[in-house]
Amino acid sequence: TWKWLQHAAEGRPFEFIYFRWPSYRSPSLMINIDVAVLGRRASRNGFYLAGLIKAVPEATPVGLIGHSHGTRVIASALHLMAGGRVEEIGCPELCCSHRHIRTVFTASAIDHDWLGKGERFERALCSTEALLNLQNPRDPALIIYPLRRIGSRRALGHTGFTGKDLQQLGFRAPEQLIGQCPFRLFQRLCEITGERHDLCMLDLFLSVADFLDGNPPRPWWEFTPLRKRLFAGHQADESLPLALACFST
Repeated sequence: TWKWLQHAAEGRPFEFIYFRWPSYRSPSLMINIDVAVLGRRASRNGFYLAGLIKAVPEATPVGLIGHSHGTRVIASALHLMAGGRVEEIGCPELCCSHRHIRTVFTASAIDHDWLGKGERFERALCSTEALLNLQNPRDPALIIYPLRRIGSRRALGHTGFTGKDLQQLGFRAPEQLIGQCPFRLFQRLCEITGERHDLCMLDLFLSVADFLDGNPPRPWWEFTPLRKRLFAGHQADESLPLALACFST
């Protein structure tokens, strides 16, 4: 992971933190119980990860990379940072907004719908500017993931987001966004999720609309000045990026 990030950085400096937690459990004859215990342990460690991110200077861009149950730690932390509760426990001190956070899930060991409205980590997406989900439909652990308890859904890392998960905004294809007003899309997103999203999400909608209008692709932050001329927003200074990788041990 370090070599991959170093190559992608193309010489730009960044800090890399390897976040791990004790997730070892002597295997028993009940694999579903083992998986459930490790999953709960990962959720609880979201409090520690959220605290670590909270301690990072606000202007510092943060990248989160999680594998397997590491994605559950990240989802838990992002949910807590947006005011959510994990296992009926909330922590207002961990709430923070206006952070530049991007997230990568690899072989994610969480239910595919847990990031949706009304689900376990429904506020997680409110704390990240973008989420890249990498699937592995041949992962043996993810294939048996639904067996851990009755009524369990398929793993996000196995199936990805389903059509139902992606249709909350009412769009089935990118072409349907052509001609849509970015400001109304932003307002609609806030209404559907029941949360006031960071205005950086509006910058993202502006960049998508510009690209669909036939212009060359441009990063969302280049649209921040345009948005700020219309709304009072938050401008974070350039700072040293931070990468956090979450893996179980």
